[in-house]
Amino acid sequence: MKKVIIFLYFMVSNAACLPDVLAQSAQVQSWTTEDLEDVEDGQFSCPETLHTHAEKVREMERFVAWTQNRYPNWTIEQILTFRMAVLEHNACTRTLDNIREAD
Repeated sequence: MKKVIIFLYFMVSNAACLPDVLAQSAQVQSWTTEDLEDVEDGQFSCPETLHTHAEKVREMERFVAWTQNRYPNWTIEQILTFRMAVLEHNACTRTLDNIREAD
């Protein structure tokens, strides 16, 4: 699991790669609106609201753990696609802008 967390943190932190990964994925939506609202049992925080690197790492660990528990067979591409949907659902504007600017 640590490898997945490190990879996802790298992808979100180095957003230049993220649009390419998402474009290559099948982007089949296999989650529900309820999942978007229930991420981390309703405790999801936008990355821009977190102040320290440690907080951002803990948030990513919670996100990955929740996702792997809910969807154990998902690929990294599916997790990243879902992450983008969660960021949009929660109006994580600064994070989304950073990802789009890196494209």
